[in-house]
Amino acid sequence: MKSKVTDEMLDFAVVTCKKYSQVRTLAEEAETSWKQNLEMVAASKYTGEKEMYEQQAEEDLARYTAARDWLKLVDGAVGKVKDEKSRLVLKQNCLAGATMKSVLIDKKTGTYMSRSTATRYKKKGITELAVQLEKVKRPLEEKVEKMSRFGAE
Repeated sequence: MKSKVTDEMLDFAVVTCKKYSQVRTLAEEAETSWKQNLEMVAASKYTGEKEMYEQQAEEDLARYTAARDWLKLVDGAVGKVKDEKSRLVLKQNCLAGATMKSVLIDKKTGTYMSRSTATRYKKKGITELAVQLEKVKRPLEEKVEKMSRFGAE
């Protein structure tokens, strides 16, 4: 049974790919901030100061957890793309930010995919990814809301 892919689904997949590196950066920043606030809690002498750092650490942990969970959902959806080359292009171009000319096929031989071939596989991959993301759209939106509640985009 083949799913009908709508323009809305494709748009969501493209936006998700574009948002991936931002969320990864947010997760790294939130983790760093969380750890720093935990250190400040341990170093604090005053109760009010300790409470302030504890509150900030809780918010950073919530942001970090939501971002990490969002990344896992997207990675899982990409991992379910059936075509191996499409999945490879999605991982390298959409998620890791490599250009279409630098999609590596074989690391040992240093073989790269041509730009036109990579573009063809990316189109196919985005279509498959749109179907997979539709299945986890609600949890993804919930994670974005949770990240934005604590000061993220």
